[in-house]
Amino acid sequence: MKEHGPDPTAKVEKAIQESVLEANKLFDEVLARRDRADATRNALGVLQRFKFLFSLPVSIERNIRKGDYDVVINDYARAKNLFSNTDVAIFKKVLVEVEQRISRLREILHSKLQDMPSTLEEQKKIIRNLVNLEATGDPAWDGISCHSTFISQRLTSCRDEHIAAEIAAGEDTSKTSKSGLQSTPLSHKFGKSTKNNNNSQPQEWLSSVPQRVLFVEELTQIVSNRFPDLWKLGQAYFSGELNVRVEPSRQAQFKRMVLTTIELFSGLLRAAVLPHTLDRMSIQRQTYGTWPSQGMEGVGPWLPRCLRYVRSTYSSLIRLDLPGEALDIVAILIFDLRVHCMSTLFQQASEHVKSLHKMETWKIEFDSKHGGITALPSQFESKVQEVVQLVKESVLLGEHRETPLLENSNAQRELSALVQGLLLSFSQSLEILASSNEAMMQENHSTAVSQLIGSPAIYRGREKESSGPAWEQKLLTTLSNCQYTAKVVLPHLSELFTRYGFPSPTLPIATATNALSVLDRRILEIYLEQKSDPLVGTIEPSMYLGRFDWDTRQKPTDIRPYAKEIIANMIGVHAEVHRVSPNLVSCVLTQIVETVAEELSRLMSCVTRFSVEGNQQARADIQAVQETVRLFTTPTAQSFFDEALEAIPPLPSTADMNFVCQGCKGHLAQVSRPHATAADGLRGY
Repeated sequence: MKEHGPDPTAKVEKAIQESVLEANKLFDEVLARRDRADATRNALGVLQRFKFLFSLPVSIERNIRKGDYDVVINDYARAKNLFSNTDVAIFKKVLVEVEQRISRLREILHSKLQDMPSTLEEQKKIIRNLVNLEATGDPAWDGISCHSTFISQRLTSCRDEHIAAEIAAGEDTSKTSKSGLQSTPLSHKFGKSTKNNNNSQPQEWLSSVPQRVLFVEELTQIVSNRFPDLWKLGQAYFSGELNVRVEPSRQAQFKRMVLTTIELFSGLLRAAVLPHTLDRMSIQRQTYGTWPSQGMEGVGPWLPRCLRYVRSTYSSLIRLDLPGEALDIVAILIFDLRVHCMSTLFQQASEHVKSLHKMETWKIEFDSKHGGITALPSQFESKVQEVVQLVKESVLLGEHRETPLLENSNAQRELSALVQGLLLSFSQSLEILASSNEAMMQENHSTAVSQLIGSPAIYRGREKESSGPAWEQKLLTTLSNCQYTAKVVLPHLSELFTRYGFPSPTLPIATATNALSVLDRRILEIYLEQKSDPLVGTIEPSMYLGRFDWDTRQKPTDIRPYAKEIIANMIGVHAEVHRVSPNLVSCVLTQIVETVAEELSRLMSCVTRFSVEGNQQARADIQAVQETVRLFTTPTAQSFFDEALEAIPPLPSTADMNFVCQGCKGHLAQVSRPHATAADGLRGY
């Protein structure tokens, strides 16, 4: 320093340092503001860059409220892809909030999955959403279980509603019958009130429909509408459409679920309309419910409608391609329902036919071939044709995957018994008519009195009848109806059954024909008893009227009054029978002639002594009667006439015999004038 002097740079250096200090003092605030700006700029850049993540919690909340679950799921998947492995604390904090909201969404979706009813597409969408949200458990199987449970609950609640409605209806009817007031019809369907419904006509119609029929309709609708969704959801589950892992045991569980639902459906229907097909002691019997015992009376006419409902449901199940085991349950139900429907329809028809006697008007229609008949046989034929057509259309014709009814031996036997019962019911109706006429005869019965000494026996009791045909005409008309049915109607019905595809009713027709034949004989016996006994009973009193003796010396000039009375009574019976049915004349008169001939034979054999005049008189009387009724004289009657003539001693001369013949012919000519038609009919002219 001594050599060169002081360092000139020291001052410069100091000045520079001081300048730097002064400069820093001047720009510190500017630089600080710049750093703050850079930091802010960087933070805003980060926020802008990760705006999606930071706004995601609020966005999820908003979209959940709006129901835009697909948007939430897409945003959640995007966030997980971008930030699932981040170590940034703020990102982790935001993701925790997102997971909380997603967890709440899972709960909402699971609740919606259990909220029924729901459509198949809605359920599939909820399941897919839960799968995409990585929900725990098996949401697809949960949905299937919920759907199955809902169907079962709906079926049982439907049963309870209608059972309660039927019980209430029965109580209302009971109260009304006690009070003597008219019953107010039910104004609800399916057990629900319809107070606000102003349309009274549907209400009246519904009130006339039995609750069990309404139950069948609603139950089949539930299965038709809800079960296909359950089946399709299960198929989507097992086919992988729902993107879930399928456990091997689920297949058997789902099959059991399907079978349980179908069995419940079948059991509920059986309990309502086929209770006799259920085992009362089975465990499941209580599950199906117990209907009031008196509710089946009005169901019969509605069974074809019930069958249509069940068949419609069966068709919808067939289209689903269900396992054969499930379809067989419904197929057996339909078969039993068809048999029951057939049985009920025939039984109802039998009851209707059995009560046809109440509809008898006794208006006789004359047929040139079969004589006089009423409308009763044609009404019987029409009713049988009606039920046969109905049974064929609703029961006999099997639909897809149904067992042909007539291929079952038990069904064939029951059908034969039902047809036989239906055909026999008409003979029972005719028998009621015959019995009522017999009772009328007993009521009007009076002791037979000869027309020679009182009112004609053949017309006894007529004075008591005020209007309508006499009992004789009613009885003969019933007999004519009986024969017409056996000869005409039953052959027509045999052809009818064959034409409609029924088995040939050989045994039922034969049984019905035999029953009509038995009834025919019984009616004829009643008529003959009421006609023959009085007619025969008057012969002996009339024969000895005026203390007549066959040992008389009075020369005969005409046949005696008793013989005229016999002929007149015969003519009366002939006219009476011919007026109703000419076909009955022969069978009636032949037996009456036999009875009269037997009585004449008895009376002649009791005579102890004949004079020549008495001999001539007796022969003339008997031959006049015999000649008058010769057309209806059977070998038996002829033998009685011969015995009567043999009981009379032979005439001593041919002249005496000629006198008898001339007297007989003269009387026949006399009889023919006032009673030409009837007398000719008796003699066969």
